[in-house]
Amino acid sequence: MRGSLRKRTGKLGYTWEIRVELPRDPLTKKRRQETRTIHGTKAHAEAELRRLLRAIETGGFIEETNLTLAQAAARFLDDVRARSARATFDRYEDLLRLHVIPALGDVTLSGLRPAMLQTLYAALLAGREGARPLAPRTVHHVHAVIKTLLGWAVRLQLVGTNVALVAVGPKLPPPALHTLAAGDLAQILDAARPTRWYAPLVLSATTGARRGEVLGLRWEHVDLENAAITISCSLAQTAAGVALKGTKTGISRTVPLAPLALDALRARKVEIAKEKLAAGAPYDDQGFVFADPLGHPITPHAYSDAFRKIATKANLHGLHLHDLRHAAASLMLGQGADVKTVATILGHSDAATTLRVYAHALPGSQGRVVATLDASLQEALDRLGRTSDGALPETAVSKR
Repeated sequence: MRGSLRKRTGKLGYTWEIRVELPRDPLTKKRRQETRTIHGTKAHAEAELRRLLRAIETGGFIEETNLTLAQAAARFLDDVRARSARATFDRYEDLLRLHVIPALGDVTLSGLRPAMLQTLYAALLAGREGARPLAPRTVHHVHAVIKTLLGWAVRLQLVGTNVALVAVGPKLPPPALHTLAAGDLAQILDAARPTRWYAPLVLSATTGARRGEVLGLRWEHVDLENAAITISCSLAQTAAGVALKGTKTGISRTVPLAPLALDALRARKVEIAKEKLAAGAPYDDQGFVFADPLGHPITPHAYSDAFRKIATKANLHGLHLHDLRHAAASLMLGQGADVKTVATILGHSDAATTLRVYAHALPGSQGRVVATLDASLQEALDRLGRTSDGALPETAVSKR
């Protein structure tokens, strides 16, 4: 394959024009060429020319198109709608519609550059055109969805390079975890006891299940006789209301129930029977363990709002419902449970995730492990007739 490089001078300086020969059109047999403009040094342009020629020879070359980021985003979202959960589609659509398309929608995929993304992120953090500044985590999500969109475009050969892999999103501090002691959990549950939120909060606090997993639990997955529940789905908040989806990792798990949770679920079963009797025909029994008085599923937002009010009533301010999951994990690890078992209960994809998030809960456990090791060594040394400092005991010395 042939290629050429030509210097072009303009008002803003000079650029380099790359022209490469493409394989002839398979139908018309006509000659085809690709021309691209490169900004930068001659060495940069020569490197790009070599890259294009190599891509043509290996079959990895993708011709530039006039497809814009907005057009690509529309096709990408259609694909997401067909393949992913509704909540995922809603989130992607919001991020692209509100923060990406207004700024970069008219840019072609082939014309998108890392610097454009960096400029967008800086503008979002500072507050673009009078809009309020976005939190670094939100801009991080914007970066993530752009990276996902361009990765999809590369797989479909709509563009040759995912420039978002080069761009750098905002640096995020480690998430602040509120460390709740057993006494704090007791205060929250005591404040919730007179309300309909007591049973779901007991389940959240004793199993560490995610918000949607608690609300998506159905009676068919509750085994009161064997004190266990099977978590196989999650209730998600969407623009249209709520929808059931799989768990975060896509894997079902069976979680044992503490006596406190078992009692709460039995009481909940009695409570539902009373609600059915009071509602009569309008009761819509969908099998949810936690539902409103007419049997309808509880929205995740409603559960989170109720928790904040109950925590405030218990004089614990600034908490989020997810803090119960953190508390459950920390307390289990602090009591000596092994990381793999806790990871299974929480539904983490691997124990490394549990260890990374909850390492703070392990120092006490490490101390117990060291103490156990020391006791074993002391016992072994005693059997050898030596003390821990290596000296022979008096009985052994006298024998000599």
